[in-house]
Amino acid sequence: MFIVRKVRRSDRARGGAAPWLLRWRDPPGDGPLRQRQIGPMSERSAERHRQLWQCELNGFRADAHDGLTWRDFVRRVLASKAARLAPASVAMLRQELARFGAAARPRLLGHISRPMIDAYQGRRIRATSEATARKNIRTLRSALAWAVRMGYLQENPCDGLEWGRPVRRLPTALGLAATRRFLAALENEPTWLWASLRIATRWGPRTGELAAIRRADVDFRERLITLRATKTGRERCIPLDETSAGLLQELSHGRPGPLLWGPREAPFVSADGKAGYRKQLVRAARRILSDLGERAPLQPIQMLRRTAETNLRRRGVDRYTVAQILGHSTRVGDAWYDARDPREFARSLEESPAAGGNDE
Repeated sequence: MFIVRKVRRSDRARGGAAPWLLRWRDPPGDGPLRQRQIGPMSERSAERHRQLWQCELNGFRADAHDGLTWRDFVRRVLASKAARLAPASVAMLRQELARFGAAARPRLLGHISRPMIDAYQGRRIRATSEATARKNIRTLRSALAWAVRMGYLQENPCDGLEWGRPVRRLPTALGLAATRRFLAALENEPTWLWASLRIATRWGPRTGELAAIRRADVDFRERLITLRATKTGRERCIPLDETSAGLLQELSHGRPGPLLWGPREAPFVSADGKAGYRKQLVRAARRILSDLGERAPLQPIQMLRRTAETNLRRRGVDRYTVAQILGHSTRVGDAWYDARDPREFARSLEESPAAGGNDE
């Protein structure tokens, strides 16, 4: 019969709480010593983990709830969320669950504790920005909230985490002069790329929305594009300027599929994949930005979305209209997309006749 013992790993160089190790001999008695790491947790949780692993090695079934493995939980929550969320949101959830699983290494869902979440939160803050870490924890919290609703957990260990005072930094976006240089540089690019990045810079559609544009979605008479593959599930419309209309008209001749998938004579075969439209669009955007001496971010199309929102607000377009064009809430636009410098507001107030000045 397998006998499993637990020991705490002694490794001060790792920092933080030391993880637990489970050790047993296989075959039992005089076989080679085996071990597996179960991560940092309370001694009570480690003991429960030891008992369950010993039961599993000896062929016994554990309690239904406490015995739900992390792998089974991930499979079930993704299957449930896939019916309710957009594919991009499901992909984000899958990525976050994989990241947490690799960092915390929980074997059973019932072993996830507040200290484990707190340690993971600290790692994410050190590895990335606070805004990204908050987004990661929100995604993880939503998955564990589902487990609570389904009765797999008694409470959500993500609830009540402390963050401290948030630090807000200005979003990155192209200024007016840089926007003009970027649009001018596109004129030397292939038609599909010129049209894609021009529309992205002016009106901020996502890469998936650009990839889904077909001839039937473009109204050349009204100068409108209907975006149907939106993240929120609601279709919306964006304006079509004369230059972009001409480019789309050129691409639409004899093309039954997506309009922007490369040149007509050699279109891309898919939207995703290494050689797909979206990857090629991102690579080309980074290249053009680098050639102009601009910082080429990891997600350049997202930066162009922020550029579109910021420039629309600079033109005096109201927040609600901007939100309808870009397809998100005004709160999201205020917090994460408006990249105007505080000095711009001060200068606009000084130049505005309505301000009246402060002269006495």
